[in-house]
Amino acid sequence: MPGPISEVSSPSHPLRTINRSPERSRISLATAKDVPDRDLVVDVLSPDAAGTVLTGTDSKGKGRFIALIPSSCFGQAAEEPRRVVFVLDRSGSMQGAPINQARKALQACLAALREQDRFGIVAFDDRVEILGNELTAADIRNRKRAAAFLSGIAARGGTELASGIRSAAAILGREAGDIMVLTDGQVAGIDPIISTAKSTNLRVHCLGIGSAGQDYFLARLSRETGAVSPYRARRRHAGPDR
Repeated sequence: MPGPISEVSSPSHPLRTINRSPERSRISLATAKDVPDRDLVVDVLSPDAAGTVLTGTDSKGKGRFIALIPSSCFGQAAEEPRRVVFVLDRSGSMQGAPINQARKALQACLAALREQDRFGIVAFDDRVEILGNELTAADIRNRKRAAAFLSGIAARGGTELASGIRSAAAILGREAGDIMVLTDGQVAGIDPIISTAKSTNLRVHCLGIGSAGQDYFLARLSRETGAVSPYRARRRHAGPDR
């Protein structure tokens, strides 16, 4: 980098810093099993917010350049109310620790919303159960209502994720919004689920619960709907790790 580097991180992959100097950092994937099957996003924090152009030659002697434009140069994006529907997997494979982790993760997501944001909740197995037929304001009263709804959710039945996604899309209606799926990823019929998700024209973000044995599916579901799947809740003695 042309100036000092304060921090290097990634929202898409766990990273490991091999060596670092004030203007240079060399990084690698933190774990060998994390295959590069999605775009690698690297955030570089620098105290200098000026744009820069770097030039040089490659191994074949051809000239190359890179334009670096800090995100702060684009100004602050306007804060608009969020519209999100959480889709909670309550199928039989979520029995025990996974369903408890999913409930806690969903409650943490609700706590991060502002009062002007609006949300909905869909719980699915081979049937669908919803918290109301439309989005509701994320105020204290409705968060308590959501907590009571979640406390009555137990693992059971099969895994009809496509039905859960369709129900979430119906709640959002024709306006923009996002879907957040919380699941252990143990589903059958991956392609039909992805086709259903793409047909909604909505972003389907994913949070893998437990071991999330089909991480490839969750990453693909998010990627093909223009969303992200950067987090995984893991089993630990102290509770879920987000």
